[in-house]
Amino acid sequence: MTSRPAMIKTTFLKYTVLALGICLALPSVAAPLDTGGLRLDKVVLVMRHGIRPATDT
Repeated sequence: MTSRPAMIKTTFLKYTVLALGICLALPSVAAPLDTGGLRLDKVVLVMRHGIRPATDT
């Protein structure tokens, strides 16, 4: 059985890697949607439902 500090360290590492992955993935998801800036509502649609809304042109 692993010790408690080792478990805390691995959990922290997992969440750090997950957060880094999300931060790196967000610009690539948001960039094709809106060139005027990051539109969080559109990013949420794509991430949750896979829906790409029409661009505002």
